Amino acid sequence: KNGRSAGKEDTGTDEIANDISPSSITAGRSDKNDARKEKPKSAFEDMAWDSMLRAITIQQLVDIASKQKSTTAPGVIDYHEDVAPRCILDQTTDTDLLSVQLQLDYAKNGHTVIPAFLSSDIIMPLRTKLVEYSASRTLDAYRQKVEVASGSAEVAVKCTTIEECINALHGLDVPADSLPFLQHFNVWKVVPAARRIAKSTRLAHAAATLLDVPSVKLYQDSIFHKRPGDGPTPWHSDARMAPFDTSKMITFWVPLQPIPSHEDGGTGLIFADGSHSDFALPYWNGLDGHEYARLEERYTKISYHMPLEVGDVTVHAGWTLHCADDAVDERYAYAVTYVDAAAEVREDAATTVNGEIRGDDEDKWSYMDWVGEVNPRRLFRHPSVPVVWPKLLLPKDLGVDKGAVAALADLRSGKDLEGALHRLDCAGKEDAAVLTMTGLKGDSKKRSSQINQDRAVILSPYSVACPSESPFSGYGQKRLLVGIFDGHNAFGEAVAQFTCDELPNILADKLNEVQRRCSDLTTAQVLEETMVAVADSFVAVDSKGRVDLDPPSGGATATAVIQLGKYVFVANCGDSLSCIATYSKSTGVTEVIYTTREDKAGLE
Repeated sequence: KNGRSAGKEDTGTDEIANDISPSSITAGRSDKNDARKEKPKSAFEDMAWDSMLRAITIQQLVDIASKQKSTTAPGVIDYHEDVAPRCILDQTTDTDLLSVQLQLDYAKNGHTVIPAFLSSDIIMPLRTKLVEYSASRTLDAYRQKVEVASGSAEVAVKCTTIEECINALHGLDVPADSLPFLQHFNVWKVVPAARRIAKSTRLAHAAATLLDVPSVKLYQDSIFHKRPGDGPTPWHSDARMAPFDTSKMITFWVPLQPIPSHEDGGTGLIFADGSHSDFALPYWNGLDGHEYARLEERYTKISYHMPLEVGDVTVHAGWTLHCADDAVDERYAYAVTYVDAAAEVREDAATTVNGEIRGDDEDKWSYMDWVGEVNPRRLFRHPSVPVVWPKLLLPKDLGVDKGAVAALADLRSGKDLEGALHRLDCAGKEDAAVLTMTGLKGDSKKRSSQINQDRAVILSPYSVACPSESPFSGYGQKRLLVGIFDGHNAFGEAVAQFTCDELPNILADKLNEVQRRCSDLTTAQVLEETMVAVADSFVAVDSKGRVDLDPPSGGATATAVIQLGKYVFVANCGDSLSCIATYSKSTGVTEVIYTTREDKAGLE
């Protein structure tokens, strides 16, 4: 069946598997030509090299499952206009909104504004939930102010009412009416509406783009409640109060109601342009020098982005100095802060003194519950600081991960579904999730000495940019990579881990190169070059692994599934297997409609 043209209309499984595969990359079992023998020996398998590639449209899968013949040629199927669009939060930021000019403004000034970044349909329900949460936590917000003013958590805990907090502040020469706002930290952990925004693709992707980093973590979110009569917010920079040693930090400031112009009493943020790159200020003046009293003289331009409509969002860098005027009217704002995923925690922030975490008193409430559990000056992973871009899903081992076991039990019982899903921390969307059993082999006596050589990765969305002229655009710009890698022999786990780390980046580079040229190519050429890119990526990882790892005997099999828009590409090397299945709600029948071929060593 090899070498069939793309023009066939037969949508049987075997036909689709070869419809749009170029003849130079066919993988039928009967293919024994010289091209197969010329392929290099693979570190994935100590066997003759072979790779299988397939491209299938989502609509064709539906046709197969319903046993109907498709009336449209493969590769040119269009979707109806009435298909419901995916929520804006699940989409990457439009290039029109996150324009090159906006990125340049952010890089130059340390702040910018993204008009109409979020819709009122998202903001107004969020406001309702956050106002309710804020009202229920007013005492905690006052206690935080007492702790900052006194420098003692013990003094704050002794305050059992708001009145006692106000009296304590007066005793510390901090009149209650001089407070700039009440603040509530890490709302995303307890309010689902906030979590949906804080961990959304839309904000996280924009953060990574403006920071110019490949991956970001969610550091914190906050409610800022500025009440009538509250004092001005003093000049400050967020990064100074955070526990990280990094310049790659960014905050999205979301007003929860319209903000009037500055002249009409608007209390939006005011920024010192270029202050994020003013290294001389802290170097020569420390953290509390006299120069901080004359910032408006030091910086030639002070800017703001008022008035603001609901849905407008201001963005500022971690080291950008900013402030706000005193309040005439009540104002709620929601702020979300992201940090480079490679950022490390400072020693002084993670150190405990007399049982208390050191670090800045202002933001300590945000990070004191996790910072002592990570090692300073090391890359770390912690559920309180989740990676939110790219959408990386890591397997939860149900044999040893107690949190995953408990969460799964809650899912089965129907108890606390939202919390259980949050604890599993899949960090993806509705289309992808991973749970694994222990990967140890052998009987119970040998398990303690066995090494788990299995690795897996899911990236959703996958970092492939699809312009409007690409055949992969549309369908919600769905981009997904799933990979499974099974190591074998001595050091096979190292090869599997290497493949897990390297294949996504190498493949993304090659796929993006095809997409950059797609305006000059036909749909058939884009599909063909995409499949070549997938095959070349497997070979590139193999070649790189030989140099970087030089494994004496081990290797790994690999299978990868890539969805780009309405197309699905499948590739495998060795006997790792992928399958596509459909489920019928009416009949309750699950049917496997497509599987890759297992390439065993010595297979003819």
